Amino acid sequence: MRGLVRAPSASIVDCELTHRPRVPIDVELLYRQHGRYVSTLQRLGVKIEWLPPLDRSPDAVFVEDAAVVLDEVSIVCNPGAESRRGEPRTLAPHLPADRPALRAPADESLDGGDVLVVGRNVLVGRSTRTAPSAARWIHDALTPLGYRVASVPVERALHLKTAVTLAGPGCVVVDPLAVDEAALRTALPPGTDWIAVSPHEAPGANVLRVGPTTLVAASAPETAARLRHEGLRVSTLDISEFEKAEAGLTCLSIVFDRR
Repeated sequence: MRGLVRAPSASIVDCELTHRPRVPIDVELLYRQHGRYVSTLQRLGVKIEWLPPLDRSPDAVFVEDAAVVLDEVSIVCNPGAESRRGEPRTLAPHLPADRPALRAPADESLDGGDVLVVGRNVLVGRSTRTAPSAARWIHDALTPLGYRVASVPVERALHLKTAVTLAGPGCVVVDPLAVDEAALRTALPPGTDWIAVSPHEAPGANVLRVGPTTLVAASAPETAARLRHEGLRVSTLDISEFEKAEAGLTCLSIVFDRR
């Protein structure tokens, strides 16, 4: 596995916020948490590649939003926040050379955090950061490659993957309060197991699957226990300062298999 990451900047205190109030971020603690995050990926077998720093871009550490990597192609996104529009340009040269890169049209706002891949199914969140027209563009781009693409409205969360992520083979973890349950069940492949986060543990809906291990935010201990009960190998990470910036575990990296 290979992982793209970017060092956080002290300017993260000026990050974009949509659904959370602004509270002080302990930048030194955030640096340490990012270091432990990267070390954990390495321990799990991920070869890390550091992207160039962008000290004047508060949200650039959230590399997930700049690109999506699939087995056949990569997608270079066009972030919905105006302050982030320059990030994909610095990331694109680091995408895998063994598959073509498709660029979202310049007039289509698209955040990678709104793209959830479940096997050969791709769910695209229609959020404040991703336009419905971008969901249609992804459908037209990926359907010829054999993917089933469906869109899901996201009104009570920043991104689709704020509310639902892949926890294990054929299994998702969901915050039912943050996403339209009927639309999500329709978009997911039939037979997908559904694990709801523990109440008051919204960060638990954003988990990161790395090989056989599922990383869960330390702020969601009951959700972690539920995943363990389902037989998943779970490891927890404290990302409290990133949560203040409306971010989760998937936001901080792009992890993919090298061919």
